[in-house]
Amino acid sequence: MPWIGKSVSENDAVYGFLSGILILGALFVWLFTEVVWVIPVSLFAMGILIIFDTAFPYGKQLFAISWMGGLIAGSFALLFANAFGFLYWILAAAALAFVLIIAEKLFRRMSK
Repeated sequence: MPWIGKSVSENDAVYGFLSGILILGALFVWLFTEVVWVIPVSLFAMGILIIFDTAFPYGKQLFAISWMGGLIAGSFALLFANAFGFLYWILAAAALAFVLIIAEKLFRRMSK
């Protein structure tokens, strides 16, 4: 279960930031654009995977306060990006960051 206490990972706020962008961005893309349905579903799935990877880590506990702060900041960043017309740019950057995070974890696990 998530535990509020000593920080285990310095990246919890970043992961919350990315998941906020991806999940809320999937909702915006689904509601406000005419793209293929696969794109918002994949963005939502990426955000949920980051949440599950952070909330149920392999042998670690979540530092919930920093993660929730990142989630809120990511949601506000997406709202401002959408207001100024940069919705696709911030979603593309968040999707690229997701791919890099997963690749780094896979390569680290393979190198052990």
